[in-house]
Amino acid sequence: MHHNARAWLRLLMLLALWPTAAAAQQEPPEILRHPERVALTNLHALNTPYREVNLNVAPDGRDLYFMSTRGGQPWTGEPRVLFGKRQFDGDLYHARQVEGQWQAPTAIPAPVNTSRGEDEPVFSPDGQRVYFQSWRSGWQVTGGPYYMATLDGERWDRMSGLGQGIGDFFAEHARHSSSLATDGMCVSPAEDLFIVAFGYDYQGAMDLFFSRKVGGLWQPVAKMPLSTPGDERSAFLAADGRTLYFASDGLGGFGGLDIFKTTLGPDGSHGPIFNIGEPFNTSRDDFGFVVAGTGKDAYFVRDDDILHADLQGTDPRLRPVPVRVVRGQVADSLGRPVGGQVSLLKGRETLSTATSNRLTGEFLLVTTEMGSLELLVKLPGKVPYRQAVPAEADSSVYTERELPLALPPLADEPPPQPLRPILGSPREARLALLFDSDSHALRPDALAQLQALRDSLPAGQVQSLRLVARADSDAPDDYNLRLSQRRLRAVQDWLAQEAGWPPSLLADAQALGEAQPLAPDDGPEGKQRNRSVLLELRYLPPR
Repeated sequence: MHHNARAWLRLLMLLALWPTAAAAQQEPPEILRHPERVALTNLHALNTPYREVNLNVAPDGRDLYFMSTRGGQPWTGEPRVLFGKRQFDGDLYHARQVEGQWQAPTAIPAPVNTSRGEDEPVFSPDGQRVYFQSWRSGWQVTGGPYYMATLDGERWDRMSGLGQGIGDFFAEHARHSSSLATDGMCVSPAEDLFIVAFGYDYQGAMDLFFSRKVGGLWQPVAKMPLSTPGDERSAFLAADGRTLYFASDGLGGFGGLDIFKTTLGPDGSHGPIFNIGEPFNTSRDDFGFVVAGTGKDAYFVRDDDILHADLQGTDPRLRPVPVRVVRGQVADSLGRPVGGQVSLLKGRETLSTATSNRLTGEFLLVTTEMGSLELLVKLPGKVPYRQAVPAEADSSVYTERELPLALPPLADEPPPQPLRPILGSPREARLALLFDSDSHALRPDALAQLQALRDSLPAGQVQSLRLVARADSDAPDDYNLRLSQRRLRAVQDWLAQEAGWPPSLLADAQALGEAQPLAPDDGPEGKQRNRSVLLELRYLPPR
């Protein structure tokens, strides 16, 4: 994005629109004044004469991701002139900081990067999933233009379109306009909130839109209330999951795009908006602001270069809520790294979930909860393993804790059994609903199980319910993911309509496709177990 050539025109437009924007905000956002001088540094190790934009930073600040038009890859096509510069198609890049020095960035390999141009990278906190934009051929039928890929050891795999409400939003707009444009996307650390800057003309004004994931499904996209008649771009959600940074020229300020900060509420509302002030904002376009979970380091874009800012002397209102990072490696009883699901729990509440890399065993979890917690490790086909996480002494600062997990020999997990009528014990139960191949219709045996559940357990006795839907591997990854989503929705709809269970009870749900299979998917028995929706219940016995 290169807006400098339009600076005076945009300023005039801003003056014309200012009364409307000010009325929407009641008063112009406060401009933060920082008590100490803020040092800005050009990251020459990452920058080129080409465009480096749309940043994303890991919670611990060690990894930075961005889009660059520098080319030089096996898939790079011919250059073209965009925004007054010679450019190649965009690619996603990753840079790592080692002993305080940024190493040379490397392009994310195929199938993520292609000759079609990829943009707006967002990595999960554990670095094992990447969300990104690509207007690749056929995006309307593959759930694009936003995709997710999973890191399998060292190889990116299981790429699929986000689809659902997000895909429907872009497909619907594509039916009414031949021109669609975005400039900056973010996904919350919990991977349940999606925000994107969207408009019909890249050189024109955009607004911020959002979608929430409910019951494992991305909901319809809606415009965010903080959007103005001006131009909003480059949204970023900090590691706390609540602090939002974005760029706008519709809220007053220094001219061009300025960087703003606010805090999101769980109901979609937002708190006070602050202009983060000088030296971050100037008469030029300043955007793409991202902050590490440490609260000490920020990065943003000016003149298509990445700049670093030391935040330690800034107004505290600029910085996000302190977070807690728990990292480590998962190894089996023989010391071999293993891949599995690692979660942070506070009682029965899951605060954060990560995937340990199958080649290194590494995982990273992030939370704002500083008290005593518990780690839960789930390996395919094994009984879960639990380990205590001590409380942190100071809840007002960022903390990191290293917790290598050397697992003892784990027993095989018994196969899920149909739920028998509940008479008061035990207080936990698991129910596996099986499906036919390539079908999301409830089979007679599954219906009988659900009816027994409804008749023996009123919703008022259920303390918690988790739904996990799967598919076997007999079709492409993206198809299997959508099939498991349909199976999940079939069970949720039945429990809501036939058993009267409220939506809040059905919200803890996940569709995995063929990922994390219940059984080896190399034979009829294993495939049947994987064609399932698993219900895990905690309940109060009847009096």
